[in-house]
Amino acid sequence: MADENVIYDRSAFASGQQLVTAYGLAHLLDRKQINSAKVWEQMELKDVGWAPTFNEAQRKGKSIKGNRSALTRSEEDNYVFEINGEIWNNRQIIDYLLELFGPQDITFELVGQTAPLDNIEDIHDIEGMTLWEALKTLVDRKRGLGFYIDIGSKRKKETTAKIRIVVYTITDVDIKVGTSTIPSNKRQDQFNMPTTYPFDHLVEDIRFDVDSINTYDRIEVIGERIKVMGTFGSDDWLQGGWQIIGSLHTNYKTATDTDDEIANDLFRSA
Repeated sequence: MADENVIYDRSAFASGQQLVTAYGLAHLLDRKQINSAKVWEQMELKDVGWAPTFNEAQRKGKSIKGNRSALTRSEEDNYVFEINGEIWNNRQIIDYLLELFGPQDITFELVGQTAPLDNIEDIHDIEGMTLWEALKTLVDRKRGLGFYIDIGSKRKKETTAKIRIVVYTITDVDIKVGTSTIPSNKRQDQFNMPTTYPFDHLVEDIRFDVDSINTYDRIEVIGERIKVMGTFGSDDWLQGGWQIIGSLHTNYKTATDTDDEIANDLFRSA
């Protein structure tokens, strides 16, 4: 049947310049805010309409107190919140968030060099963030980590393909502190620019932008340390721990025997 609206000598469909906006898979993780939580309370899994902070600060010192359930309680066998619970690590937080706030009908899984995430225990207040923003907080380049999105192929016994969140380290050597290790990234390639004909004429000049975003000049290791401050008094005279005239008292007063007060304090605290 002829369309009466067709104008002869012109195309019957839209033509001309068109602008199409394309989004990457990461956009699927950047559409929903984290504003609720799963809580295990009174032997029952409950929903709450706000997002608690993962882990809490102790009243004294820099140590943290956990609020993670002792056992996995969610439908996908992940931990949830529980009062006076265990300490969350970053891997457990990500698994929990992917289950609750990941897109429907599409499965994202965390793979790659995820072992360092098991050793990171910190306080994370991510209420109001999207899942994408939370991932950038939990897989932090300041801790030598990064991630990218990869379309995984369907594996055996899987009915659908999964989208992988691949974690990687940005160091070329193993970094060991105590029992913890940040493994080196083995997937590094050396790129050599061709300088001889005909290889240097096969492509146009290649522009390289070099920045220092993943460059480190020092690595800080921070452990738990509790400081105590108070006012002390006595009903009687205090007795000195050393004699007024003696080597200990003299060494304390003279320290390095210089005018450098910082060096003196360091000497006295040794």
